[in-house]
Amino acid sequence: MSIKILSGILALLLIGVAVLSFQMLKNPKVQTASDSQQIAKSFSSADFELQYSPHYVLSTDPNVAQNYFAKGKTLAAIVLPKETFPKTNFGESYVAIAKSDQSSTTDCKAYYNGTSTASSLQSSEQINGINFDKAEFSDAGAGNFYETRLYRTLYGSTCYEITATLHTTNIGNYPPGTVTELNKGDAWGKLVQIINTVKLKDNPPQQPVPTQTSKTGTLAGHVDIGPNCPVEIAGKPCPPSPDSYAATQILIYKSDGKTLVSAPKLDLSGNYSVNLDPGNYLVDYQRTGSFYSHYPQPAKIKAGQTTTLNFTIDTGIR
Repeated sequence: MSIKILSGILALLLIGVAVLSFQMLKNPKVQTASDSQQIAKSFSSADFELQYSPHYVLSTDPNVAQNYFAKGKTLAAIVLPKETFPKTNFGESYVAIAKSDQSSTTDCKAYYNGTSTASSLQSSEQINGINFDKAEFSDAGAGNFYETRLYRTLYGSTCYEITATLHTTNIGNYPPGTVTELNKGDAWGKLVQIINTVKLKDNPPQQPVPTQTSKTGTLAGHVDIGPNCPVEIAGKPCPPSPDSYAATQILIYKSDGKTLVSAPKLDLSGNYSVNLDPGNYLVDYQRTGSFYSHYPQPAKIKAGQTTTLNFTIDTGIR
């Protein structure tokens, strides 16, 4: 190959590099970043502060998200729009903050999910060093599915609530091949990332996990349900099914018999336990889809002590 040909090739390469460099300076490549890499937006109110991705939407409309208090107010919500997971069956999801003033420990543990009967938070989790009582539940309707994680903590006389709700839709309602199934782990990761930034104003550094203390007492007991088959042999009763226990709920009222304080559910063995403020209560039970005759029983709770109250339910099976 002649020197002239080599020189020509080299010249063309140099021209190409020069043109490419000019184009890169004129139109630099836009770098995209994940939610965690981008500078987060901040929101601060008189009650709390949090951070969130600029891709999400902040709303302070009290009607933007449901809260689960008997009497409470939604303070703000961070909404993840449908575009967060394009071409999937993801629906708008959110993290919401709410509060209820003049709350007691038992008030803060009772939540209402679309019914007049309260359920009780049974587990706990720490968020930024603060212990929150926790519950998880789901709902569905008209091709929509909702999964909710509910967190509560009592701060002074104010109960604060954090809810994260993941909304998905029935993938069968879409034309075949147009959407894919959402990876729920990815979606929950984004919601939890927001939750972990929530800080109550002037938080104490840590609150203890709620156990029986000198300020509370415990009500505990067992519920026997039977007979469970038409003919039972002496010493060999038919045990209640887990569904039978799941259909039974303990109802704890103040001494007036009208104000519901807590509604713990039975475990798979028919046991229940709940911490209460000292005082006099009336305790009843409720079974889904049944009309058995039962009467509330009195219970006196003393600080630092356990009061035992058992129930026997006659199913009427003979």
